[in-house]
Amino acid sequence: MLNNKKKKRKLNRSFGDDGFLTTQKTVEEMNTILIDLGKKDPNIQLTFETGQTFDYLDITISVEIPSFRTRVYRKLAAQPYILPFRSSHPLHIFKNIPFSAMLRATRICSHVEDLKEEIQKVRIIFFLNKYPQTFIDTHINRFYKALTGKNSPELLLGDQHKEFREKSIDPEWNKRPKKRLTSIETF
Repeated sequence: MLNNKKKKRKLNRSFGDDGFLTTQKTVEEMNTILIDLGKKDPNIQLTFETGQTFDYLDITISVEIPSFRTRVYRKLAAQPYILPFRSSHPLHIFKNIPFSAMLRATRICSHVEDLKEEIQKVRIIFFLNKYPQTFIDTHINRFYKALTGKNSPELLLGDQHKEFREKSIDPEWNKRPKKRLTSIETF
């Protein structure tokens, strides 16, 4: 006979010494469990947060049943610093910074409103680091073109946001074929 019990969905993740988990226990139950766990070994100091919203690495995660909402998290003390435009680096380095910033924002922001807000923050960071407006626009549009096929944000910031976000998360997306090295024949 099949068991028709509904499976409870839980999520656990860890990175180095940081981790998070979801549960259906109450906040009081989890606090008790975590406090008891912290007493198991005096050499390990356990700190924790419980609640509907928490920061994990560079992401703010909010529980919005039946799912999660994610957006970019920056510590209050974080400086809006990226490689200054006037530093002496090859141009291809500068071209990839706006592209990478847009890719990061798209992958992290699960809701289009949060992505729009993050794009504005990214633009401000580039202005503060002396990137020319046309340069910023060109390379942000290059990201839109690579992801959606159009040089504008309308598809990514519209009804197809989830579809393009999933595409950006796919590890095969935007991979370029590796160049084969040919052996040099000696004469």
